[in-house]
Amino acid sequence: MGTDCVKRNDKLMATFTKSPMFIERIKVLKKFVNKSPSIDLGCGGFMPSILKTTHACDDTNLAKVCLDKRGWKGKFDKVNIGKKLPYKDKQFKIAVCSEVIEHLKNEKEIANLFNEIERISNEWIVTTPSAFFDDPDHNFFFGPNELLSVIPLDINKFIIIRKGVYYYISNSIEKLIKLLNVKI
Repeated sequence: MGTDCVKRNDKLMATFTKSPMFIERIKVLKKFVNKSPSIDLGCGGFMPSILKTTHACDDTNLAKVCLDKRGWKGKFDKVNIGKKLPYKDKQFKIAVCSEVIEHLKNEKEIANLFNEIERISNEWIVTTPSAFFDDPDHNFFFGPNELLSVIPLDINKFIIIRKGVYYYISNSIEKLIKLLNVKI
């Protein structure tokens, strides 16, 4: 996510945690992260402390500093999100990647990240704001067609659901439908 984004998010955390959008997304993610080991990819400095993941990674060490400040005790790795990740195949039962793909530099990095998430975990969930959510740090603004064009996985093995301003993408189709309480 980058140092500037992590700094800004760290300063705004008190505001974020009161936002109805944030609260709804966190409720879903907390219920999704129900097994260990789990990882938060592109964590940004506070999500692992909320979700209680056992592992986290980001492209800046500032994320680790922020996590330490919040008392998170998991394992942190500085990695290049969007490139090959230093984890074994299916090392994690759960992977979370929330509000990260819209920050990546290009479609190839997004495709690589989805391939890596699929490789390192049994179950995964990715969230991203819809195109209507404007943020100066975002390089991509997604609608459903744009998401389908950048996800390199078999379309029969994942689901995209929009609820509120967020898209939720997961390979745990029934679990996500139940958590979001939607009819398909």
